[in-house]
Amino acid sequence: MRRYYGDDPNQFGELRLPDRAGPAPVLVLVHGGFWRARYGLELMDDMAEFFRSRGYVTWNLEYRRVGQPGGGWPGTVQDVSRGLDHLSGIADEVALDLGRVGIIGHSAGGHLALLQAKKAREGMSWPLSGQGSGSDTATIVPTAVIALAAVSDLVQMHASRLEDSPVAAFLGGAPEDAPDACRLASPIDCLPLGVRQLLVHGTADANVPYGQSALYAKAAHAAGDPVELLTLDGVDHFAIIEPGSAIWEDIVRAVERLIPV
Repeated sequence: MRRYYGDDPNQFGELRLPDRAGPAPVLVLVHGGFWRARYGLELMDDMAEFFRSRGYVTWNLEYRRVGQPGGGWPGTVQDVSRGLDHLSGIADEVALDLGRVGIIGHSAGGHLALLQAKKAREGMSWPLSGQGSGSDTATIVPTAVIALAAVSDLVQMHASRLEDSPVAAFLGGAPEDAPDACRLASPIDCLPLGVRQLLVHGTADANVPYGQSALYAKAAHAAGDPVELLTLDGVDHFAIIEPGSAIWEDIVRAVERLIPV
């Protein structure tokens, strides 16, 4: 079922409920696409339905993206925060267990998921701008973040994609031209997050370099965060969000260990 968490047409999520009685754990899914408008939440539809069938409530989020009014920094990040916290208002209505909430983000969605964990733990407020600005106080703290092929270092991501840089489009300028925004928006600069993190990345990823997760995991560990890195040899960018792929069961076991049904 579609639920809106704001007034903009892109501020909504798709809620799927499991075939079970009583409060169920929740997986919030955040799609990727380098924050760009041409990619939408349908990228995570198969994953959402798969985990629903395993007993989870899934909340597949859409948000304002680059190329849409209010998209980019900070509106995109703000939308994910509001989308997550929308669950607190419907927990009794649809029997959600808000003590077991995982955020699964892929690619740029992994970036957004990691930032949300930082905000929730420390009571941060993102700069507010664009349509729908208002209270930005977190009400839900995630149990764990599962970052799939995540963009975790904006400076390094920009350096690897200088031509038509998605990072520059997201920030509104190159990192060196928007240093304050880059510092606030880059997960590696926000450590420690204070929440359990699982990073999953394939070594054959041509979209987001594997080094993003390898270097982030090292930095997170040094900062004292509980972090794991699941390295998938020879796996590309999209296989990790495809139920039925050769490595899918490895991801499922890791998710169910962090957020038990």
